Amino acid sequence: MSIRYQKLRYNLDKERDREAWDILHSVPGSRNAYILDAVCAYAKQLTQEEACAAFQQQILGVIRAGLSSQPVNPQPQAVTPVNEDDTVLDNFLESAF
Repeated sequence: MSIRYQKLRYNLDKERDREAWDILHSVPGSRNAYILDAVCAYAKQLTQEEACAAFQQQILGVIRAGLSSQPVNPQPQAVTPVNEDDTVLDNFLESAF
């Protein structure tokens, strides 16, 4: 048989458990289908957030590498060094994604 069972307990003295209980008992239709949809959606959301964070880190690395390279123009220019602790790029990337 390929059916598996999972038991779930609710401690109604805890706000989060009580909230989940109330939500599940207000769902029209199958609670089982609702739980399955919720678990799958949550897992996909986490996967998308992890992918987005990895992409942000890659872009940040490329930008920092570009900022730290020597200028092509042979004339000396005042260049502000890139500080790894500077969070301007991090803030920009976080707001963009």
